[in-house]
Amino acid sequence: MQQIQPIFVDQIPSTNEAVKALARDGAPEGIMMVARLQTHGYGRLSRAFFSPPDTGLYMSLLLRPRFPAADAHLLTHAAALAVLKAVREVAGVNAAIKWVNDVYVDGKKAAGILVESALTAQGGLSYAVLGIGANLFPPPTGFPPHLSHATALFPLERRSEAAALRDALVRAILWHFSALYDAFPDTSFLAEYKEHLLLIGKDVLVYDALTDREKAGKGRVARAIDVTNDGALLVEYESGERQALSA
Repeated sequence: MQQIQPIFVDQIPSTNEAVKALARDGAPEGIMMVARLQTHGYGRLSRAFFSPPDTGLYMSLLLRPRFPAADAHLLTHAAALAVLKAVREVAGVNAAIKWVNDVYVDGKKAAGILVESALTAQGGLSYAVLGIGANLFPPPTGFPPHLSHATALFPLERRSEAAALRDALVRAILWHFSALYDAFPDTSFLAEYKEHLLLIGKDVLVYDALTDREKAGKGRVARAIDVTNDGALLVEYESGERQALSA
């Protein structure tokens, strides 16, 4: 990975949107934006990401990958593993990964990853933006009711250490992610990724289309049994049929 060039901002709609704009203007790999507050943070499927001031890590990193576009989705897996390792080291908690892009602590979501990429006219990768959001502290009034599944990495009592803890987490994430990124297209890290998955051996609901998430009774029950060599989640239905799910 090229040298990291950090940009710190107090408030911004979205670090991913800002870094994508820089990428389109020709910015080099290694540009990293970290915000104190996001007003329009988002995750996968354009879902809003709760980004209040001084309680989280909101960062986006510009990448100029030199590997085929077909491998770009594995950046999410690599980032999830890097975040998990960083969380364990800096926060000292037992974290796990919920396929494909969330890091959980004590059964609740503490961090999420969103990778957005663009292609060249020839079909190669022009850039990828790695967005990471992590709940460092619980909000003073607690998480809102619709985020009852969320948790934080540190107790509110350590908020006076916010800058130091945030910076330590960023450094650890970059350290672990750089090692995985520089090794691409080697994807042997998927074996370690699988070791830390929450879902293996558990039942999941599989939807035929994204819109079915909003429709009652449309999901099929399946057992998550493995992660394939290209990062898909392998599930088995009660009938014995198997399917590799991509995200």
